[in-house]
Amino acid sequence: MFQSTLDQYTKVKKYADLDLLTADRIWIVSDGVLVSIHGYYGWVIASDTEILYEGKGRVPINPSQIDSLRSESMGMYHAVFTMCSFLHKHHLKQEINLASDNLELIK
Repeated sequence: MFQSTLDQYTKVKKYADLDLLTADRIWIVSDGVLVSIHGYYGWVIASDTEILYEGKGRVPINPSQIDSLRSESMGMYHAVFTMCSFLHKHHLKQEINLASDNLELIK
């Protein structure tokens, strides 16, 4: 999915694909943080009742260019990329919602 240099991790719940197909609504939620000169992120793809996919990682970038928005953006990118991989195989009719504590990210 991503190059190994991204130090990313994705966890998939058993039967997550089936749960996505039968969910009424899908949520993609991400958050990021800047710690010293390193950016990190975490994200989930969930139904209204349970987390189906989750991921986290380190943002690979020059330390002079890192900020909180860049970390949060990388988390949302990774989550949406994962969801698009699923959509490539299946056609969903459910509503997909994006959520973040950074309004600039989801405008």
